[in-house]
Amino acid sequence: TGLAAARPAAGTANRWYYSTDTKVLEYDTGAAWVEAARGESATRLAQLAEKAHSSLTGVTAAQHHAKYTNTEARTTVKANVEVGDLKAPTKALQMNNQDISGVKDLTATKIIATTEMYIPAEP
Repeated sequence: TGLAAARPAAGTANRWYYSTDTKVLEYDTGAAWVEAARGESATRLAQLAEKAHSSLTGVTAAQHHAKYTNTEARTTVKANVEVGDLKAPTKALQMNNQDISGVKDLTATKIIATTEMYIPAEP
């Protein structure tokens, strides 16, 4: 973006230049600048290319992308994601000293123990 007289020479393909004084948006093919739009259309395209919310006149963040609070995101994950949907852990799983409960038919023949596993005795 800048004045038409300050536009760099063509030669870098796939770049855009918007002349603020002439309101012309041009595209560098690598060999030459090609006019893509002019006037109000060029102004709006240049503003959108900035990707700044301030350039999106009358459009709020909530209108163009989903926005969740931390609580909403946690609630959605808890309601829709199961452990089986997650990839298998590749490192130790910290349980914060919590017991695993609700395991059906847990017997010694079904446990593959390592030297790091502790299985408490039955009461």
